[in-house]
Amino acid sequence: MAMTHGTRMMGRWCMVAVLAWPTSMALAQGLLEPVPPAEDAPAADVPADVPPDAADVPVEDMPPSAVAEEAAERAAAAVADDPGDRTRHTMDGMIGQVNGRPIYARRVLEPVRDQLTAMSRQLSRNEFRQDAARLIAGQLDQIVTDALVLGAAERDLTEQERMGLRHMVRQRREQLLRQHGQGSLAVAERQLQDTTGMGLDDTLEAYRQEVIVQRYLHRRLFPQINVTRRDIRRYYQDRYEQFNPQGERMIELIRTGEADESQRIADALAEGVLFADASDEVRQLAAPGEAPLAHDALNEALAELAQGEHAGPIEAGDAYWFIRVAEVDQQGARSLRDAQLEIENLLRGQQFRTLSEQYRRDLFAEGSYNPIDEMTASLLEIAMSRYAPSE
Repeated sequence: MAMTHGTRMMGRWCMVAVLAWPTSMALAQGLLEPVPPAEDAPAADVPADVPPDAADVPVEDMPPSAVAEEAAERAAAAVADDPGDRTRHTMDGMIGQVNGRPIYARRVLEPVRDQLTAMSRQLSRNEFRQDAARLIAGQLDQIVTDALVLGAAERDLTEQERMGLRHMVRQRREQLLRQHGQGSLAVAERQLQDTTGMGLDDTLEAYRQEVIVQRYLHRRLFPQINVTRRDIRRYYQDRYEQFNPQGERMIELIRTGEADESQRIADALAEGVLFADASDEVRQLAAPGEAPLAHDALNEALAELAQGEHAGPIEAGDAYWFIRVAEVDQQGARSLRDAQLEIENLLRGQQFRTLSEQYRRDLFAEGSYNPIDEMTASLLEIAMSRYAPSE
């Protein structure tokens, strides 16, 4: 199996997930140093086409990467479509490596076993081969990326930080034993396995890796993230209607067909008479939307009125009209103060993705790993043998 140093392709970077990882314990132990809030300075460029809620998209819902898609296409074309074929690989066999660490078939296929089984019931053999190749290539892309990042993060640790990390893992172990086993190792193992699918050792290793990667990104990428108050204000102003949806208005209308009566009402309002007392015929109605009234002139006047304001007389149709906004239900409207933390987190997430994609390209250029399309082809042979329908 050929080896490659780097790759010309790039794929999904699953490390968006670390944005949600807890850092309080690591910060308390001094393994991480907090980054001060950004002051008013030029903001880093962020992609304009990132949707407003992109920062909250789970990793597993992110779109497939270019490397995964291209690897899937080549692997599907390379694997013979013959139900009688027998794969050269087994679930326990090694199908490649990343940074000198083996990747076993079971590690890639076991997490997607249920998906492969469901696909085999719904798809033809050829459709299964195409979809399974994409699923497997995506899994491999994530595994390789995680391994490259973890390797770089571990190499960056100082000896003092390694000692601090060991202390944190011991504390975490004691916490898990108390929380899941009341001090009993056997009980904790059983409960963790039942609730998370991982034993104590695997749970601690996942925690150790989480802290290492978070610390590494915190030092390498987070200091480059800079969101200023100007950035937040500009984002809010550019999306003002999104944060301030049009509320439902309750309006009051006076209609008269006589010019003299119209003038009398106008004089009364000018003298401070309440709108409701200016005429014996004041109608109230809800006015949802931008143009709720039958006459354009009334809608245009209404658009200029705030709560408590009135306009008139307005000639429309065969009558004179007076209109007042009695009440506006602004439920859902949010001021800049209310929305600023959400906007700041969103913009930080956008900048993090931009920086992380560049960093990922650097990792793939420097890392050592088997070509993803070759590993995908080996795994696809196993999947075709174990899960694919006969026709």
